[in-house]
Amino acid sequence: MIKRRDTATKEVIPQTEAAPRLTAMLDAIQRDLSSKAKQRLKDNTVLANSIGEVESILNDVTAEKGGGKFVMAHLKDDPANDARIKEFKASVRNIPLLDEYDGPGKCILTGETVDRRVVIAKAY
Repeated sequence: MIKRRDTATKEVIPQTEAAPRLTAMLDAIQRDLSSKAKQRLKDNTVLANSIGEVESILNDVTAEKGGGKFVMAHLKDDPANDARIKEFKASVRNIPLLDEYDGPGKCILTGETVDRRVVIAKAY
């Protein structure tokens, strides 16, 4: 008997077929979990073009309420900008090597040109 923990489906298989069937099942589980994770990331990532938008998206997010989002915004790497973001308990979580959205733009705080968007989120 084999049971997938991700779908809770059970299947009876002959012991002689266990090795190849388990290998195939583990590959399928990996593909399914990876696909679901990528979709969840995509569903919870939003673009923002002003500090007001970032703040309104993240303002009411807490561990108890849930609803966390990853906000993609143009932001210059500067301690003063980090301090402003921390005012509403968020921080820059990641600076992607490749901006998959729209490339260079104006910093939402300083107006200076930056080469990509960064990921802003709350940690809880």
